[in-house]
Amino acid sequence: MGKSVLTKKDVEKCFYEGSRVLFISKDTIILPGAMDLIKSASIKVIRLDDDYELKNYLEKVCIKNGITDEKLCNKILELIRKKLSEKGGKNVAVED
Repeated sequence: MGKSVLTKKDVEKCFYEGSRVLFISKDTIILPGAMDLIKSASIKVIRLDDDYELKNYLEKVCIKNGITDEKLCNKILELIRKKLSEKGGKNVAVED
């Protein structure tokens, strides 16, 4: 699989759709204009290969939604990874 490129236009689309978190594949190249917009719009970028960052984000979401069972959170993490891998390593934007 080749590298994907994240452009300013991609980030603008995510932002205007209400997304504040962007999950990107480990091979994604973030262009400078996209990085500037990510910083100025306070969009969180999580690389899918960064287990620590991904797990921390998920724990925050679980707590925010009243889910305190660690086993359940880990199961959700597994399901998210599976769904994201089914997308073929493409970038995914979500609301925070």
